[in-house]
Amino acid sequence: MQRRLGITWFIGAILSAGFASPALVVASTAAFLLSEFADLAVYTPLQRRRFMRAVIASSVVSLVVDSMLFLWLVSA
Repeated sequence: MQRRLGITWFIGAILSAGFASPALVVASTAAFLLSEFADLAVYTPLQRRRFMRAVIASSVVSLVVDSMLFLWLVSA
């Protein structure tokens, strides 16, 4: 997604605001944004040398960050 859309990935967070409760929107948006930054931090340095490793590593990191942060925020 980062290679195709660049920084326009935040549109998903904005669109979700009309379909959920405010608490879920905040948790979802925060988790999404932080996981995308984590994805960017892992993918960008690795992409030129080892593309597949960059994709897998960034996906795993962003999945964990997104899930953990979302669940923590929703349960708080």
